[in-house]
Amino acid sequence: MKMSLTEFAAFFGAIASLVAIIWNIIRALRDKPKLKIDARIEKQFRTDAVFDKFPNKRYRDYLIITVTNIGRRPLVVKSWGWMKKKGKEGNRRITFGALHLPRMLNEGEYHTETTAPLSTLSSDIENIFVQDSVGREWEAKRKNLKRLLEDIKKVKSADKE
Repeated sequence: MKMSLTEFAAFFGAIASLVAIIWNIIRALRDKPKLKIDARIEKQFRTDAVFDKFPNKRYRDYLIITVTNIGRRPLVVKSWGWMKKKGKEGNRRITFGALHLPRMLNEGEYHTETTAPLSTLSSDIENIFVQDSVGREWEAKRKNLKRLLEDIKKVKSADKE
């Protein structure tokens, strides 16, 4: 069966338009904000006026939260916090309206926040989250949270010694 030039052009046009439609659907699905949250323990040297009175307390462990916009739309980060596991005493949800928040993050931009000393942390954290300006909560990945909890245990056991 031979195809005429007109039939071939129509067939090629149909395939090309199908590819274009699929491409546009994929682009539309990817065109949204998306945050990556990294939580880790780091030692930091502080030069704040408060620490001038306590020079031995300047070099301490802190929880560092880095929020990166890996999506294609800008996003305003409003607050961050963590959720304790069910059945623990006190408030289950702890939210921080940090000093440098809210902050607009465009595509590829990041923002880093530092907590108070680790005495506020415990190993009963269920998740760490960041809240944007429309109220959506973005959670850290389980792998990152597991590593963070191990680091908290190490730091707390080293402080006891």
